[in-house]
Amino acid sequence: MQKGTLMMAMAAALFFTAGCKKTIDGETGKPFVLKVNQKAAISDPLHQRTLMVKFDEVVEDSRCPEGAMCFWAGQAIVAVSINGEQLKLKVADSDSVWVSWKDYRVRCKALSPYPNVKDKVTKRTDKRKEATLEIK
Repeated sequence: MQKGTLMMAMAAALFFTAGCKKTIDGETGKPFVLKVNQKAAISDPLHQRTLMVKFDEVVEDSRCPEGAMCFWAGQAIVAVSINGEQLKLKVADSDSVWVSWKDYRVRCKALSPYPNVKDKVTKRTDKRKEATLEIK
């Protein structure tokens, strides 16, 4: 009986950890999505190096929630670490919001989920938050 229970516990552990890859792979010039506290190894073929990127937290999310009437659109700012150096990036859809970092330009194209009047206030490290980032 103990052997069966052990096998079931191992199978459950495998099932629940199979989809939980902490570090994803990416490449400069291509957008990638990270959840809060998730890391990415971004290869740079031109400079022959790999950048380690981590989505630290949502610093601010004052975007006007869907279903609300607001006087201003608000803004979202995320903290991202690249090779251990933290940058703060303003979330924007346009190409104009790039931040220079060493030989690169970095931006946050999107932050989801978008606020909604029905949602409760979430923590800055809410695991549901996803940032779409790009490094060139």
